[in-house]
Amino acid sequence: GPTSDEDLHHRAHAVVELTIRDLKDNGLAHCPSGHFNANAAWLTLTVLAHNLTRWTITIGTGKPALITGATTRRTLITTPGRMSKSARRYTLHLPTRWPWATTFTTILTHLRTINLTT
Repeated sequence: GPTSDEDLHHRAHAVVELTIRDLKDNGLAHCPSGHFNANAAWLTLTVLAHNLTRWTITIGTGKPALITGATTRRTLITTPGRMSKSARRYTLHLPTRWPWATTFTTILTHLRTINLTT
């Protein structure tokens, strides 16, 4: 076929390969059982967690999540922050020199602006 069509097909396949690699690095590395139903439930939960992470990054940044799941976990999910409560309001305190603080707060701000009532 034409080169442009083949290139699009190859890029779509690369996204699938990245997803499979991410799933193997996360939950699929530890299937819990030799029983089919238990592994099916584990696969479902793994895929849900993967998709939620991807959608959170995509919606929060406004662009597709092109980073791996391991990078997302290392930079954004395992946040070394702490929550405090004062006057019935919660405040998130992030480290002062944390390199991903702006990315984290941008994603958090975008997610807070989503109106779920419509």
